[in-house]
Amino acid sequence: MADVSSSEVHVSNSSPQATVILARHFEVQKNSLNIHGTTTMQDLTDRGLLQVEALARSIEDSGYRPVSVRPAPVAYCAKSAALLADRLGIPIGRPLGLQPYSMGILDGLSADQVEDRFPGIASRIEQFRLRITDATRLQIPEAESMQSLESRIRKWWAVEGSALSGAVLMLTRSTLLMVHAALHRTYPSTGRYLDLALPNGGGRIVKLEKSSNGTASAIRTWPANVTKLADYGQGHIAYTTWEAAYFRRTADVIIVPGLFGNNRTGPYNLYSTIAAQLSAAGYRSTVYDPVGSGESVPLPRSYEGDVESLVSVARALKVRRAILIGHSVGATVAAAVGDRIGVPCHTIALAPITTAAEVLRRINADDRRCLERSIAIRNGVRFKSDYASLLQKASRDARFDAVVVGDSDTYLDPSAPVLWSHKSKTMTVKGDHNFTATIDKVSLFASLLDLAAKCHPGWHLEV
Repeated sequence: MADVSSSEVHVSNSSPQATVILARHFEVQKNSLNIHGTTTMQDLTDRGLLQVEALARSIEDSGYRPVSVRPAPVAYCAKSAALLADRLGIPIGRPLGLQPYSMGILDGLSADQVEDRFPGIASRIEQFRLRITDATRLQIPEAESMQSLESRIRKWWAVEGSALSGAVLMLTRSTLLMVHAALHRTYPSTGRYLDLALPNGGGRIVKLEKSSNGTASAIRTWPANVTKLADYGQGHIAYTTWEAAYFRRTADVIIVPGLFGNNRTGPYNLYSTIAAQLSAAGYRSTVYDPVGSGESVPLPRSYEGDVESLVSVARALKVRRAILIGHSVGATVAAAVGDRIGVPCHTIALAPITTAAEVLRRINADDRRCLERSIAIRNGVRFKSDYASLLQKASRDARFDAVVVGDSDTYLDPSAPVLWSHKSKTMTVKGDHNFTATIDKVSLFASLLDLAAKCHPGWHLEV
C-alpha cells in the first residue's frame, strides 16, 4: 500500500479541510503513446483503471477526508475525477478555470517524433523533466511564453486561490505544475519552475495556511530532507533521507557509497543529487555515512563495517521493499546485503568496481597519498589488504539486477575480466566514474529512473 508523504511540518487549522490534494489524472491512451499536449484520447488504459483504486486507497490511508474532486477543464481529467469521486463517495466540484499549457509546435507529437524532428528541443525537455533546468529554458516555438503563463497563473490564483481547501484537484501535467507554483510561489520568474515528475495516478497532500487576504499557500516547500542517526553497536550511523514528493512508492531507495567521496553527499554531490532526483519521482531516498566516514562513529573503515552500516540504516528506516543503488565498490556491498535485511530487494550497480586492486592500480599518486593519509589513523595497511580480499571474495557471488557504467570511466580496466557482465543487464551512459558533468547526469538520472521503475512494477503506486 502506498504511503503518504508531506513536506509540511504543521498546519494552522487542524481540520482536514485545511489541505488540498494535488493529483495527476489516470493514464489515458495519450500517456501510453507518450504524446505531448492535450488530445482527444480520453479513454483510460488498463493501467489507468488500476490507478483509480491505488490512489483512492492512498487517500483513505492518509487520514484526510476530501470533500470534493475538482478537475482541470480537460475531458480526461473530468473522466478521472468522476471515477475517483465515485470510488471515494464524494461529489465532483466545478472544473478549475485553468487551461493547460500550450506546447506550440509539439502539440500532438509523440516523444519519438519530437526527437526525430527537433532533437535540440527534445534534449531541453529531457533536462526539464529531470529537474536539471527550469521551464524558462525550454524555448519551444509557438508555445505560450513564460511571461504569459505566469500572468495567467497569478490571475487564476487571485480568483480561485481561496477556494481549494478540502478538494482533490485532478490535473494535467502542466496544470499540476501551475497549481504547485501558485501554492509554493515558484513562478517562472523565480527560476524555480521545475517539473514535478508526478506519474499518472500519483498524488500529494499539501497543508495550507490562509494569508490576510484569504488566499491559501503551502506552509513549507518541497523538497525536504532530514538527517537522523541509526544505532550501530559501538556508536551510530548518520543518514539523510529525502522524503518522497508525492504519495510514496512502496520501495525505498538507499544509495550505498563507494570507497572515495565516502560520505553521504558523494563525490561532486553525486549521492545527494541522485537522492533528490528520485525523491522527486516518488521514492523515499536515503544516503548515509558508513562507519569510519563522515559523521558516523569513527571506527576503522572495513568491508564488514560497510556491510553492517547498510544493514543498520535499512533497519532504522523499517523498509518494506528496497532498491539499493551501489556506487563503485558500494555495488558489491549492496549485493552482499540484499539477503540480510529481510525484505524484497533489488540492486542497481552504478559504475561498479569489484576489486580494491582495480582502484589502487588506476588512481593517480595524489589520490593514493590522500587515501593513505585518510586511513593511516585507521591502520591503513590492514584496511587495504582486508578490504581488497573480502571485496574480491564477495564480488564472485554478487548478483545485480542492473548495471550502469559511464562510457569514459577510467577506473575500469578493459583488459581485466568483468565479473558481473554475465549476471546483469548492463546500460552504458555518458559519463566518467563519478558522472561529474551535466550531460552525464542527464543520462544517469534517466537510466536510474527507468531501472527503478522496472525493478518490480508491482511495487509502484501507479500500477
